[in-house]
Amino acid sequence: MASKILGMLGVKSPVDASAFDETINGVIGEKMVEIPVNIKKKVDEIKGDLETKGEYEAKVGKKGKLTKLSKDSSNGEIIGLAGMMEAGPTFREAIVEQIWEQLSGEVETQFDEAGVSFGKKMLMKGTEKAVVKAINKALETAITKAIEKLSSEEEV
Repeated sequence: MASKILGMLGVKSPVDASAFDETINGVIGEKMVEIPVNIKKKVDEIKGDLETKGEYEAKVGKKGKLTKLSKDSSNGEIIGLAGMMEAGPTFREAIVEQIWEQLSGEVETQFDEAGVSFGKKMLMKGTEKAVVKAINKALETAITKAIEKLSSEEEV
Protein backbone atom coordinates (compact mmCIF):
# COMPACT_ATOMS: atom_id res chain seq x y z
CA MET A 1 0.00 0.00 0.00
CA ALA A 2 2.74 2.43 0.99
CA SER A 3 4.74 1.97 -2.20
CA LYS A 4 1.51 2.16 -4.23
CA ILE A 5 0.63 5.57 -2.76
CA LEU A 6 4.16 6.83 -3.37
CA GLY A 7 4.11 5.55 -6.94
CA MET A 8 0.69 7.06 -7.68
CA LEU A 9 1.78 10.42 -6.33
CA GLY A 10 4.96 10.41 -8.37
CA VAL A 11 7.51 9.83 -5.61
CA LYS A 12 10.06 7.45 -7.03
CA SER A 13 12.44 7.10 -4.08
CA PRO A 14 12.62 3.72 -2.31
CA VAL A 15 9.97 3.30 0.35
CA ASP A 16 11.25 3.78 3.88
CA ALA A 17 8.76 2.37 6.38
CA SER A 18 9.73 4.96 8.98
CA ALA A 19 8.60 7.71 6.61
CA PHE A 20 5.03 6.54 7.15
CA ASP A 21 5.10 6.88 10.93
CA GLU A 22 4.21 10.57 11.02
CA THR A 23 0.50 11.45 11.00
CA ILE A 24 -0.59 14.84 9.72
CA ASN A 25 -3.76 16.32 11.20
CA GLY A 26 -6.27 18.60 9.54
CA VAL A 27 -6.22 17.53 5.90
CA ILE A 28 -9.92 16.70 6.05
CA GLY A 29 -11.16 18.98 8.79
CA GLU A 30 -10.73 17.22 12.10
CA LYS A 31 -10.41 13.75 10.59
CA MET A 32 -6.95 12.25 11.04
CA VAL A 33 -5.38 11.22 7.76
CA GLU A 34 -2.07 9.44 7.51
CA ILE A 35 0.09 10.98 4.82
CA PRO A 36 3.60 9.72 4.10
CA VAL A 37 6.25 12.19 5.23
CA ASN A 38 7.70 12.02 1.71
CA ILE A 39 4.43 13.34 0.29
CA LYS A 40 4.14 16.09 2.92
CA LYS A 41 7.68 17.20 2.02
CA LYS A 42 6.82 17.24 -1.68
CA VAL A 43 3.68 19.30 -1.06
CA ASP A 44 5.68 21.78 1.02
CA GLU A 45 8.24 22.09 -1.78
CA ILE A 46 5.50 22.72 -4.33
CA LYS A 47 3.89 25.35 -2.11
CA GLY A 48 7.30 26.99 -1.68
CA ASP A 49 7.86 27.10 -5.45
CA LEU A 50 4.45 28.65 -6.02
CA GLU A 51 5.28 31.42 -3.59
CA THR A 52 8.58 32.23 -5.31
CA LYS A 53 8.54 35.59 -7.08
CA GLY A 54 10.00 36.64 -10.41
CA GLU A 55 9.83 33.34 -12.29
CA TYR A 56 7.14 34.43 -14.75
CA GLU A 57 9.13 35.31 -17.87
CA ALA A 58 11.66 32.54 -17.39
CA LYS A 59 9.00 29.87 -17.10
CA VAL A 60 6.07 31.01 -19.24
CA GLY A 61 7.34 33.73 -21.52
CA LYS A 62 5.65 37.08 -22.02
CA LYS A 63 2.45 35.72 -23.59
CA GLY A 64 1.45 33.88 -20.42
CA LYS A 65 1.12 30.46 -22.01
CA LEU A 66 1.36 27.55 -19.62
CA THR A 67 4.57 25.59 -19.95
CA LYS A 68 3.55 21.94 -20.06
CA LEU A 69 4.96 19.98 -17.14
CA SER A 70 5.93 16.39 -17.80
CA LYS A 71 5.18 13.77 -15.17
CA ASP A 72 8.88 13.68 -14.26
CA SER A 73 9.21 17.46 -13.95
CA SER A 74 11.02 18.70 -10.89
CA ASN A 75 9.02 20.82 -8.47
CA GLY A 76 11.17 23.78 -9.51
CA GLU A 77 9.47 23.89 -12.89
CA ILE A 78 6.15 24.93 -11.41
CA ILE A 79 5.40 28.53 -12.31
CA GLY A 80 5.85 31.13 -9.58
CA LEU A 81 2.90 32.94 -8.03
CA ALA A 82 3.95 36.20 -9.70
CA GLY A 83 3.42 34.61 -13.10
CA MET A 84 0.04 33.26 -12.11
CA MET A 85 -1.11 36.69 -11.00
CA GLU A 86 -0.02 38.37 -14.22
CA ALA A 87 -1.43 35.77 -16.59
CA GLY A 88 -5.04 35.95 -15.44
CA PRO A 89 -7.70 33.54 -14.16
CA THR A 90 -7.53 30.98 -16.98
CA PHE A 91 -3.84 30.53 -16.42
CA ARG A 92 -4.32 30.27 -12.67
CA GLU A 93 -6.93 27.54 -13.13
CA ALA A 94 -4.56 25.69 -15.45
CA ILE A 95 -1.83 25.85 -12.82
CA VAL A 96 -4.10 24.30 -10.19
CA GLU A 97 -4.86 21.52 -12.70
CA GLN A 98 -1.12 21.00 -13.19
CA ILE A 99 -0.60 20.68 -9.43
CA TRP A 100 -3.45 18.17 -9.29
CA GLU A 101 -1.92 16.17 -12.15
CA GLN A 102 1.52 16.18 -10.61
CA LEU A 103 0.26 15.06 -7.20
CA SER A 104 -2.22 12.44 -8.35
CA GLY A 105 -0.18 10.84 -11.13
CA GLU A 106 -2.25 8.03 -12.62
CA VAL A 107 -5.05 8.22 -10.05
CA GLU A 108 -8.18 8.99 -12.06
CA THR A 109 -10.35 10.98 -9.71
CA GLN A 110 -11.69 14.53 -9.62
CA PHE A 111 -11.99 17.28 -7.06
CA ASP A 112 -15.19 16.98 -5.06
CA GLU A 113 -17.80 19.59 -5.96
CA ALA A 114 -17.05 21.76 -2.95
CA GLY A 115 -13.34 21.80 -3.77
CA VAL A 116 -13.92 22.87 -7.36
CA SER A 117 -16.40 25.56 -6.40
CA PHE A 118 -14.15 26.94 -3.65
CA GLY A 119 -11.06 26.87 -5.88
CA LYS A 120 -12.74 28.63 -8.79
CA LYS A 121 -14.21 31.29 -6.55
CA MET A 122 -10.83 32.04 -4.99
CA LEU A 123 -9.01 32.05 -8.33
CA MET A 124 -11.49 34.39 -9.96
CA LYS A 125 -11.00 36.95 -7.20
CA GLY A 126 -7.42 37.17 -8.39
CA THR A 127 -5.87 38.36 -5.15
CA GLU A 128 -2.58 36.86 -4.11
CA LYS A 129 -3.98 35.58 -0.81
CA ALA A 130 -6.97 34.04 -2.55
CA VAL A 131 -4.78 32.25 -5.08
CA VAL A 132 -2.64 30.77 -2.33
CA LYS A 133 -5.81 29.64 -0.52
CA ALA A 134 -7.13 28.01 -3.67
CA ILE A 135 -3.82 26.26 -4.30
CA ASN A 136 -3.72 24.97 -0.74
CA LYS A 137 -7.28 23.69 -1.10
CA ALA A 138 -6.39 21.99 -4.39
CA LEU A 139 -3.33 20.35 -2.83
CA GLU A 140 -5.34 19.09 0.14
CA THR A 141 -8.10 17.77 -2.10
CA ALA A 142 -5.66 16.06 -4.46
CA ILE A 143 -3.88 14.24 -1.66
CA THR A 144 -7.09 13.36 0.17
CA LYS A 145 -8.77 11.97 -2.94
CA ALA A 146 -5.71 9.98 -4.00
CA ILE A 147 -5.35 8.42 -0.55
CA GLU A 148 -9.09 7.69 -0.28
CA LYS A 149 -9.12 6.03 -3.70
CA LEU A 150 -6.05 3.93 -2.97
CA SER A 151 -7.38 2.93 0.46
CA SER A 152 -10.72 1.78 -0.98
CA GLU A 153 -8.95 -0.20 -3.73
CA GLU A 154 -6.81 -1.89 -1.08
CA GLU A 155 -9.88 -3.02 0.90
CA VAL A 156 -11.70 -4.60 -2.06
